[in-house]
Amino acid sequence: MATNGWHDGFDHPLHGWDHLLVMIAVGWWAAQQRGRAVWLIPLTFVAVMTVGGIVGASGIALPGVELAIMLSSAVFAALVARKAHLRLSVSMWLVAFFAFFHGFAHGAEMPGSANMVMFGFGFVVATLLLHATGLAVGRLVGFAMVFLVSGSAMAQSTTTPPLNQSPAATNDPVPRTNSVPIPLPDVLVQGRQDSEVGIASSATQGTVGANEIAERPILRVGEILETVPGMIITQHAGGGKANQYFLRGFNLDHGTDFATYLDGMPLNLPSHAHGEGYSDMNTVIPELVQALAYEKGPYYADVGNYGSAGAAHLNFYQTLPQDFLSVEGGMFGYERGVFGLSQKVGPGNLLLGGEASHDDGPWVHPDDYSKFNGLLTYSQGDEAHGFSVTGRAYHGQWNSSDQLAENALPLVGYFGTLNPTDGGNSERYSVQAEWHRSDENSQTKIMAYGFYYDLDLFSDFTYYLVDTNRGDQFEQQDRRWVGGLDARQTYFSQWF
Repeated sequence: MATNGWHDGFDHPLHGWDHLLVMIAVGWWAAQQRGRAVWLIPLTFVAVMTVGGIVGASGIALPGVELAIMLSSAVFAALVARKAHLRLSVSMWLVAFFAFFHGFAHGAEMPGSANMVMFGFGFVVATLLLHATGLAVGRLVGFAMVFLVSGSAMAQSTTTPPLNQSPAATNDPVPRTNSVPIPLPDVLVQGRQDSEVGIASSATQGTVGANEIAERPILRVGEILETVPGMIITQHAGGGKANQYFLRGFNLDHGTDFATYLDGMPLNLPSHAHGEGYSDMNTVIPELVQALAYEKGPYYADVGNYGSAGAAHLNFYQTLPQDFLSVEGGMFGYERGVFGLSQKVGPGNLLLGGEASHDDGPWVHPDDYSKFNGLLTYSQGDEAHGFSVTGRAYHGQWNSSDQLAENALPLVGYFGTLNPTDGGNSERYSVQAEWHRSDENSQTKIMAYGFYYDLDLFSDFTYYLVDTNRGDQFEQQDRRWVGGLDARQTYFSQWF
């Protein structure tokens, strides 16, 4: 009778150090996650462990069980130590894999006289309590780290006297004998300076180089424009949608009042399905931008209607300083690969660049944003006399976790969504050619371009407010072929 009660099943996992530690580690790791993962990870373990226990109790032989259990201890310890955030599906499959072996081992160890239902019930209850213990420990450790860091900062700010204040004035019981200021080593700040004399007509104009762009941490490609003083870039409705632009406190929507050019080709789209002047920077590969020239204010007639707040002109490399290949990876399903190479071809130069990336973001329903970019340029000549032909290709596809009403937060959490079918896809393929000539008296530049653009966007702002049966989701589609010509002749002279 001793082995028939649920309390014997409850007691069983508490005597195996491997099961005990792994259960606590699974709960701890779940505490480091967000959204549904916090409770789906422990429940997945318990559910699959139960299945493994039934298989193990049936007497089936399975090789490598102990090895898998030992490996699970190392794997979950590493996940906790690194505070790893994996895709929810990957996390659940990983947990399920090891849970089966844990359940199998304990099912095989169940005494023959035990009541399987009662023994299993006690075992499941004990496992859930161990998970809960891990969750509590994980949260307590997180809170403790916050208090330790903030307490250390407060202690430093309250115990360090100013350099011009005597130790006695701080009520320090231990007088300080050395009140001589300690000299610190010199700090050298290096920057780039261009002479804008004779070029810029006001202080609101400037140029940013490739080195400055490379040194900036860029979460989304549109943040290249944050090198413009006063410019702020945000994102909503998925990674593949055009950014939200702000300049000098003004909301520029998706580019309505800020003109952007790629080697002279306009990026803003008039009469766009989602917003006037829609400007999608996702077609840009940051590593291939050589310089960015900007101007702020409505003072520049040559930038057209969309320059009422300012404009940015992105100039791309035609010959790279050196070829490169970069591969990146990180949390939340982030992967990115980018390359660039340039070679001498006949009398000119050929540049080839490409980018592929994927990002899920922190959302419960992953963004699953996949992006592919390509650029090919052939050029001849120099700044005084030459020409170039450039082809660009971009394709992106994404999901979107849109805005939430405050009363919906208890249902889905801060990182959840009420409509997982929101999202979109977009593509842009362009060809442009330019010819230029300049001397000390004049400058001529002719540029022609053409591109195909496509956007299919699904949004849902009010959910079931209007249509209580089918919902309020709507589609915005924009598909266009565009061609353009820009010809400029400039004469240099001094009138007075």
